[in-house]
Amino acid sequence: MIKNYKNRAIFFLFGIILIINTVLVTSVFFAFSSIIRKDYTQKLTSVANQTSVNANGIFSFFEEEIEIFINKYDVEEGLGGFSINMPDFVRMDSTSFENILIFKGEEPVYASTAQIVDFYRETGFDKKILEFTKNKSSGWIINEEKDDVSSPYESLVYVRTIYDTDIKERVGCVIAEVSQKQLIHLLNLDSAKDDVKQREFLPHSVGICVNDKIYFFDDGNTPKIISNTSELEAERNEMYFVNSIGEKKFYTVHNTKVMKNKISMVLFLLIVIFLVITFFSYRIFKFMVNEICERIDNLNRKMENYGDKSL
Repeated sequence: MIKNYKNRAIFFLFGIILIINTVLVTSVFFAFSSIIRKDYTQKLTSVANQTSVNANGIFSFFEEEIEIFINKYDVEEGLGGFSINMPDFVRMDSTSFENILIFKGEEPVYASTAQIVDFYRETGFDKKILEFTKNKSSGWIINEEKDDVSSPYESLVYVRTIYDTDIKERVGCVIAEVSQKQLIHLLNLDSAKDDVKQREFLPHSVGICVNDKIYFFDDGNTPKIISNTSELEAERNEMYFVNSIGEKKFYTVHNTKVMKNKISMVLFLLIVIFLVITFFSYRIFKFMVNEICERIDNLNRKMENYGDKSL
């Protein structure tokens, strides 16, 4: 009889302690994971803001480069004298852009590299550029035309409309293609790309929003284009942030693998602690119940012996 009560007592008391330990460990885990996520998100937000400011500065630098190019070579005033077929034409490669092309009306009249002349004449990208210049004086667009020689990947292009200084009418434009590798280098996306821990808070991809599309330049060679901003979703072990600076909107994508590893480590440690506490709690309660039951059993025996003697 005592043995049955002993087993019930152990099961009941140990069940209560098990429930209490489970609630406590679960609460501690959610508290720690919440602190880690909050701290990590705050740091990533700060880094994303700084990265967007740096990216905006880089794009502003490129925009200023075009203005310097236009002023240095009197493009607006001398547009009528440009000719793509001039044999003694001096090609100007002193800018930070990979390719530069000047349009007079709808015809290209200057190219910084010979390969891109036929490329632009054979595609519909020039029509897209000319349509752009009708509505804006300057801005960034995505060239989605690809060519095996001049443009093997989609590229990011800056367009600057040229106006006649007297009549203030549109007479042409300058377009300049930014190098993907140069952007990656300037944004520090090519450093220690294989060391996840070293790049714990640094973004592995940065994108700029252009006409509701997102052009991503990251640590790979091929750019990634999201056709609609509403379709952007964070992949596994990723977190992205959006920052608007002036008319530009930047996206930064960060790896959250280190954060999840920290949370997993906390979970592992708490599970080990839970198992240790559970094991020792069971042994302690079993010892206490056995001691109590043994003393009760001894007391019953003494009472029975005392009763027999009194008879």
